[in-house]
Amino acid sequence: MEQTSSEMIRCFPEDRNLESTLVNRIAICTGAAGGAIVEARDSAADLLISGEGPAHAAILAHESGVGLLLGGHHATETVGPKALAEWLTSESLNNNWGLKSTFISSPIGL
Repeated sequence: MEQTSSEMIRCFPEDRNLESTLVNRIAICTGAAGGAIVEARDSAADLLISGEGPAHAAILAHESGVGLLLGGHHATETVGPKALAEWLTSESLNNNWGLKSTFISSPIGL
């Protein structure tokens, strides 16, 4: 995951080496869904990627065997809107819509 802001990327369980762990199924929920470990486990996910989670999310990740990657609340919520802005710009050029699209990142710093 590319670090796109000052928010720190965190991985739980901390002793889990994601580079050498086979991940077949990933659950993704942007923002503050780190507490969705149980749902990720129930859907047979090996890894949950989210922005942030409650303090007990690391414990749930360890107990459930599901990896948890927290990339920062703002950073995970900007991927979709940024891609949409790029798509709109491309479609506008291809279809002569005259539309200009600009993505503005504005983290609130919480």
